[in-house]
Amino acid sequence: MERGDAKDVPPGPVPGRKQDRRRLPPELTVLLSRKQEQALNHVTRRRILRAIHTSGRPLSPKQLSSEEGALSDVFLGTVSYHMNMLRKYGMVAEDHTKSRRGATEHFFVSEVVDNGAIRSVLDGAEELDAPHRDSGGE
Repeated sequence: MERGDAKDVPPGPVPGRKQDRRRLPPELTVLLSRKQEQALNHVTRRRILRAIHTSGRPLSPKQLSSEEGALSDVFLGTVSYHMNMLRKYGMVAEDHTKSRRGATEHFFVSEVVDNGAIRSVLDGAEELDAPHRDSGGE
């Protein structure tokens, strides 16, 4: 039985599942190269880059996912993974490290803060990237 054939299963993506990744709208992706599009085609990576641009200083994944951080609703491991993906795509670079309780905390800066196309994509997708809030009702 196909998913669309079931009477109690709605057709299309189910919110909160892997199908709902809040990808960039096509009108924003025309401004980017293929590599930039791949880097920015995930909501967490856009939120990380936006937070680094807004702060104007190097940030670590731990700072971003802390209670006061811009991504306090995202697990530290998830933020670290996406920060490494941004580094792989050349969007961020490691600025410095600090030793913390036997571990090393890595701080990153944006490599694309002056790129107008990326700034316009981040600005255009800001509403799309806002964390989902449950209304508690319908």
